[in-house]
Amino acid sequence: MGDVRETSHERFTQLRRGSSVIWRGSSRRRALEVGGAFVLAVSLASPADACQPPAEAAPSAATIASPWLWGRLVRGPHAVGLDIVSDADSARVERLASGLTGPRPLELVIWYPTSHGALTRDTVRFSTYADLSDGSMLASGTGRTDDARRRWLAQALSSRPDSLRRDMLDDVLRSPMAASRDAERPTGQFPLILWSTRHATPAAQSVLSEYLASHGYVVAWMRYAGIDTLWPPFDDVPPARKVATLEAHVSDMQRALRRLAGHSAVDSTRIGVAAWSYSGEPATVLAQRVPSLRVLVSLSSNILVSTYRGVDIAASIDTVPLRAGVLMLEESGAARGQLRVAPAILDRLPGKAYRVTFPSLAHGSFNVLEGMIPALVGISSVQPWSIAGPAAQAGYEAISRVTLALLDKTMKGAAADGGLTPTPGVEVVRHGPGRGASAVEGTGFADTRVTFPSDGWQLIADFVHPSASSRVPAVLMLNKANGDRRVYASLALELARRGVASLRLDLRGEGESTNLGSFVPGMPNDQLRDEHRDVIAALQWLRAQPAVDTTRIGVVGASYSGEAMAVAARGGARAVAYVALSPGSLSAQTIDGIDRSGAAWWILRSRDERFVRDVVDGARARSRTARVTEVAGHAHATDMLVSTPTLAREIAEWLTMRLARSESPRETRPRLIMNGNSFMLPSHLSERLSGFTGRPRRTRCRRDTRRGTRHCRRARRTGSDRVLHRTLGPRSARERPRSA
Repeated sequence: MGDVRETSHERFTQLRRGSSVIWRGSSRRRALEVGGAFVLAVSLASPADACQPPAEAAPSAATIASPWLWGRLVRGPHAVGLDIVSDADSARVERLASGLTGPRPLELVIWYPTSHGALTRDTVRFSTYADLSDGSMLASGTGRTDDARRRWLAQALSSRPDSLRRDMLDDVLRSPMAASRDAERPTGQFPLILWSTRHATPAAQSVLSEYLASHGYVVAWMRYAGIDTLWPPFDDVPPARKVATLEAHVSDMQRALRRLAGHSAVDSTRIGVAAWSYSGEPATVLAQRVPSLRVLVSLSSNILVSTYRGVDIAASIDTVPLRAGVLMLEESGAARGQLRVAPAILDRLPGKAYRVTFPSLAHGSFNVLEGMIPALVGISSVQPWSIAGPAAQAGYEAISRVTLALLDKTMKGAAADGGLTPTPGVEVVRHGPGRGASAVEGTGFADTRVTFPSDGWQLIADFVHPSASSRVPAVLMLNKANGDRRVYASLALELARRGVASLRLDLRGEGESTNLGSFVPGMPNDQLRDEHRDVIAALQWLRAQPAVDTTRIGVVGASYSGEAMAVAARGGARAVAYVALSPGSLSAQTIDGIDRSGAAWWILRSRDERFVRDVVDGARARSRTARVTEVAGHAHATDMLVSTPTLAREIAEWLTMRLARSESPRETRPRLIMNGNSFMLPSHLSERLSGFTGRPRRTRCRRDTRRGTRHCRRARRTGSDRVLHRTLGPRSARERPRSA
């Protein structure tokens, strides 16, 4: 038994016969290991006993071995259910297989987590997924269907299909999988991953679909059941036909999303789309047209390549933004000597973007038909775009684990990297605006990565500071929701050129500050509250640095962090100047306190940005001192720094002036004292009163008639030289400005 090999078809056939469910934990079982790696649990009892669970334990996902075609992938805590739902889109009429016209025929395939009771039910065979991948096989009689299945599978597995034995193909087709048809619906709701339209997806991605479902995801695929479709190669297809096919695929997926929104197991606030091979472009278009999609997963696909439309993909994304996070998994090209580079557009996308490269894999390694199954059964004559041998199996297993880990991070808020254990040679790179940009080039400053604690969180930041020992002003920069600190690299560079230090911070749950969890839009998480405490901790850290002038500190907030910096100020962590980029969460208390704070405020939003319009207009109407600016375009928060490159320089100039020693607002700006309360004057009055020095001193004299002398004295000045008096209250109130 110790000589078992993963690629030995005969040995695996012997181990699998007699049982589709093998129980771990019995005294009459042991695990087969090859080189220390777990392969599967094998019953040493008779086949009749193999299906019986141990009397002392109830069935659970943890006690059942994974299906053979899963390789070494381990089941999640859920059983897997499978629904196949027929559908027809009456809004689109086309030619049917019968020769008549009718509604566009569709079929929705759904994998979903279910209760442990489904673990004892019979599961589907791989042939079910083969049938779903090519519906034409069901049109024949039983015998012809079996032949059609073998022929279809052989052509998918090998470049020499005639060389594959019939019993080998039958063993694969009869292999039990993890899903049970029409299983009980779960009580909770789970994130949804919709596969982009591509033929053969149910079979080619059957293992990954079941694997994700067992770990708490609903996975679906909308199959076109008609005859008018487009399969590769695309070379001899007219451009109009390509575009029409892409639009049909996108419409199919939009209908699937509408149908799945009512599924009891689907959390409609956490939906993503996944693509492999040439289905990437339809997935990209869907993500552009459905802004609520949270993530776009690419398995060696053309998500950022225009195969159908022939357009400039960067221009397309600039016109219709791609706001979803991007998880791009692909071969590095090293195995074939053709290295692939990251698309430049990745560093312009506003959401989370990860690129994972596998140096030893090829395009076909990203699906089980061309990758893992040939490795399991020992096929060496694989497709020209794939690889053979144990590396193919290990590669698909690594792809599945990385996909799950990154989905857990972006869709479920998993801490750190979602439990991802990097495989040797596999590179995981976080992309986004500011990646690779220098914040200190050509300056006398240094850029240092720092960490400090806040409520149990380990906050990650980049500190740009002077190499010399001089004390300089500093600016704290806070990320937007679902963003990170790197986008501020251009602003940090502009500040450094003007002699201003900066601290670019990832707030709790964002960027790299995820040791206690990740931020997921719309997903409640009590640990992610009180981000204003991170602002206080960052300002305290800044003030403790010898190179920072503690009296000249500014703060830049974006989106939700604009309110966080204001709450921190009300808690005592004040700054001299504030810049708020698309501050959609500014409270009425914050807006009302701008004029009383004595600090300079600059609020910016995009002209076509709808969601923060009311808040910014409210600040414009209720504050006489805040500067409000509209920037052309529709970019949100820190995205404006990318869409308007000159904005970083303008913000840096404004902050530099406000943080200069001679420009402290609290000391130089004229103030209005009314009924004992102190207010900053509007800028237009400030300019008019720039030469006003307060109430002029009056010289009072009295004559001492008895002595014949005259005594004169000057009246005591009340308040500052630059205070305009409207009413006289208590002197202490006039002289002591109040802060928000």
